[in-house]
Amino acid sequence: MATASRVSSKLLSRTQFEEIAKQFQKIQQKLEKLQTASKRFLAQLHENQMVKQELELAGDDTEIYKKVGPILVKNDKAEAVSNVEKRIEFIQTELARIERTVVQYEKVATAKRSVLAAHQEAQQKLAMQQAQAQAQAQAQA
Repeated sequence: MATASRVSSKLLSRTQFEEIAKQFQKIQQKLEKLQTASKRFLAQLHENQMVKQELELAGDDTEIYKKVGPILVKNDKAEAVSNVEKRIEFIQTELARIERTVVQYEKVATAKRSVLAAHQEAQQKLAMQQAQAQAQAQAQA
């Protein structure tokens, strides 16, 4: 009976189990959104790094234009390089923020997953114990 009490201590009520399962699903959804955002920022980072390389290859006398709405506006090379570097810095900051958030959510998800797994394992053990007890009762009868 000592094992039965240990097993039942890991069991959650149905509402507790469902609530933890919902929380786990929400965390998984948030992680998916963060991964999507991370991919988008990585694509932007790559694009901006390519633009920076192109600007570095351009000579000082090269005319540089930037698209503003439907028109092209002449732009100073130093200003263009500065703008691209600022965008790269912003994107890298956002990627770092997303990574920190992902790590936090993964820790919470791992904890929730452990609780759910422990509950399911305890439920299986309890069912096995009940089946063994029923089999023993039938064998004695």
